[in-house]
Amino acid sequence: MTFLRLLADGSRAAKRHPRLVLIAYLVPLLPAALLVGMAHATIAPAFDYSLFAQKVLDGSWLAAWQDFAASPANHMSVILRSGAMFVLLLTALIQIPVSAGIVETLIEGEAAPEHPFLTGVAQHTWRFARSAVWFLVAAALTAGAVGGIVALFFKVAEKQSNARLDLVGFAVAAFLGVAIFAVIGPAYDLSRLAAARHDDRKTLRGFFHAIWAVLRHPGIFLPLYASFVLLIVGLHLGYYAARSPWTPATAAAILALFLAQQIVMAVRAVFHVAFWGAELAAYRTLGEPRLCEKRKRPLIVVDEPAPSAVPAPEAATELSLPEPSAAPPPDPWPEPPSPTTDDVFSPPTAS
Repeated sequence: MTFLRLLADGSRAAKRHPRLVLIAYLVPLLPAALLVGMAHATIAPAFDYSLFAQKVLDGSWLAAWQDFAASPANHMSVILRSGAMFVLLLTALIQIPVSAGIVETLIEGEAAPEHPFLTGVAQHTWRFARSAVWFLVAAALTAGAVGGIVALFFKVAEKQSNARLDLVGFAVAAFLGVAIFAVIGPAYDLSRLAAARHDDRKTLRGFFHAIWAVLRHPGIFLPLYASFVLLIVGLHLGYYAARSPWTPATAAAILALFLAQQIVMAVRAVFHVAFWGAELAAYRTLGEPRLCEKRKRPLIVVDEPAPSAVPAPEAATELSLPEPSAAPPPDPWPEPPSPTTDDVFSPPTAS
């Protein structure tokens, strides 16, 4: 199948570029370290110099956390809400230039100049940022449509006193949301690939053209996008399923949990680079169309007037004279002239 071949191409791209995998791994790690630093600044004053820290390491963490939660020094709710939102926003903003560098490196391939990642960051960050705006607008409209459908079914279910309509509303809204995101998601990446490949700037035009390209080739992009989404979701679900029954109660267990989580994030970074490689292969399958190209205005041709039949001034003033007739050829045998006599010697005539 086509998307399986594209998946293989993406996996080979990730193997050829381990530095890109490392960069994709560090992108979410650095903001997460910032969040951990904020949490440490809140927890450390209460736990560093008390018996709570020893209770946590011994496994008696529930009572310690209950006492800490009731204390005025607890600011974890602010960190887990506002701090987490700030970290997510920061991660999304960092992803824009990182994606620009990854795309430029994958497009250039073996013939890439020196420092292709930095070149892509410098050349494509602004275009990718504008593409992100159009994607967020489409995502917001989709979220509004999904919420409106759920609210409509809730009202109908309340009027008819039928709780099954609530489930139907959730099912319809979920199907609509997944179907729309399955189109605008690959279209978002496809438009960025086209803008970076051809150095074009019309990102909104490219986004609409990419949506049409995805709708025209659903057998390529929809299975490809769904496969990577399922891989990432399955990776995290498997981690949480193995993590949930295990409570780290010692420093070694906490360190082991941290290493397991980082392995998950490293595998996710491999998926990230492989996904870009597979989408680039799909874009090349389409012939690398210029989706973000500026619309060309048609040329206006002005018809020139036909030349008039009036003769030139020189021809108009020239007199038409008859052509001279050809002179007759000379006679080759001319007649001798007649003899002339004087009247004195002529004989007299009779009267």
